[in-house]
Amino acid sequence: MYVFYIIFGLFFAVMFCGVRFLSLNIFGKSVCRIKNAEKNTVYLTFDDGPNPDITPSVLELLEKYKQKATFFCIAEKARKNRDTVKKIIEAGHTIGSHDLYHRPTDNFRRTRQMTQEIGESARILEEISGLQIKFYRPPVGLSNPHLFVALKRLNLQCAGWSKSARDGKNRILSAIKNIPKLANAKDGDIILLHDDSPVKNKKIFLENLEKLLSNLEKAGKRSKGIF
Repeated sequence: MYVFYIIFGLFFAVMFCGVRFLSLNIFGKSVCRIKNAEKNTVYLTFDDGPNPDITPSVLELLEKYKQKATFFCIAEKARKNRDTVKKIIEAGHTIGSHDLYHRPTDNFRRTRQMTQEIGESARILEEISGLQIKFYRPPVGLSNPHLFVALKRLNLQCAGWSKSARDGKNRILSAIKNIPKLANAKDGDIILLHDDSPVKNKKIFLENLEKLLSNLEKAGKRSKGIF
């Protein structure tokens, strides 16, 4: 009986880690760092947009500091804010899919629904941007075996990250204040940020994003799109 509990406990632990930690590659391979990156090169990424009230300000800051980024867009938001997506592309940044809706229940989908909705998200983003979508980042970074079957069918690669302020979509003020510290990222690190925020936190987020970009500049580090 004890052996059963031990086996069950190990199985549960492996499944939990597979769901929660993309970098462990338990269910499938995810890109969480860029191998053999150029010296002093990091990769800024922004999730949960486009937000017409915040994304343009993010773009202005990136232009001010001559940094490039990848925006993982929610397709339904992109469909409603096409001009913002086009501004991202015109500024020389890249985009990836952050799913169709970004619902709390998305990781409970099975293969067929994932394939349909993730595929639709990529189609929408490609139609708006004119670019081929190559990367997908799952909502909240959660995964399961169905996800990687769906991504293989869609010829998409899963993208994670290696550095984050754990800001909770810019909801946690104490974490937002840690964003400037992400400048200590090492070569090849993929940095997770969000171009979405509660209105009351917008100013403090943009202030700390600018501090991060300034710190990267002072450290001689440049950001690129991840593809």
